[in-house]
Amino acid sequence: KIPDSRKKNDLLLWFDRIQDAFRYQTLEITEETALKWGELSASSLKKGRTLHSIDGIIAATAYTSGSILVTRNTRDFDFLPIQILNPWL
Repeated sequence: KIPDSRKKNDLLLWFDRIQDAFRYQTLEITEETALKWGELSASSLKKGRTLHSIDGIIAATAYTSGSILVTRNTRDFDFLPIQILNPWL
């Protein structure tokens, strides 16, 4: 949304550096992850809970990769079948 400018170019360069730095430390959104996201979203609705899109993708990624979801905002995930860790407690 940023119009063409030096600020936009600086931001794009910064983002490229971030992508390069973490290229092998990030998890992809796979087909399995996308399907799990759909399952988690549907089961959340049945429980009367709203699972926002980005939270659903994060939770599905944690689920399918066998990872622990680390967040301060445990309330958005505490009803899901994933391990959660709040390191600020």
